[in-house]
Amino acid sequence: MRKLNFLMFVFIFTTLFGADIKNSTGAIYIPKNYFSYVDLFKFKTIFDSLNLNYFTFSDKNDTCISETFEKVLPNTCIDSISVSDFDYLIIVGGRGVVNEIENKKLLKLIKEADLQKKFIIAIGYAPVLLVKAKVTDGKYVTMTNTYMLYQKVKDVKIKYVNRDIVSSKNLITTQTNENLDLLFSKFVELYNGTSSTESFGK
Repeated sequence: MRKLNFLMFVFIFTTLFGADIKNSTGAIYIPKNYFSYVDLFKFKTIFDSLNLNYFTFSDKNDTCISETFEKVLPNTCIDSISVSDFDYLIIVGGRGVVNEIENKKLLKLIKEADLQKKFIIAIGYAPVLLVKAKVTDGKYVTMTNTYMLYQKVKDVKIKYVNRDIVSSKNLITTQTNENLDLLFSKFVELYNGTSSTESFGK
């Protein structure tokens, strides 16, 4: 029942505001190990139910293992795509994000997407990659608040907001995957220009 309510919520927002997003393509980045399967499952459920275009990719064209040991084979690898292949980027969370902090190919792709003003959604641990890619200057972000992540970015000044969901210019970040329905609806509004770009959730 909860899943049905979630999909109905998304359907309403997409029906009202989603004329443009129907013609776009999303890219979902999956960390190779210890990614959040819940993040991936929720977004794939949304996209599949609404017939939205998307693809998944990872650092290697090989099986990725989630935190709860689900195995997922991405559609392609990062070497095979460029920023022109997608209209917006989603980076799923999970503890494995920490292992991606020095992934130069991923950081470069994030930077290029930001330079082209493409929307970037990052969940849980994933916003730390936006900080490392240096795309957060002048923008507010939130993320899973742990000492481990702080140590990774302690030399970088960020405008951290302790809220569930934060949208700032082209970045949408969230601390957890509990409110991905609200995050997605906010993203659709932003993508179609029906909402302001500065918004702090509860």
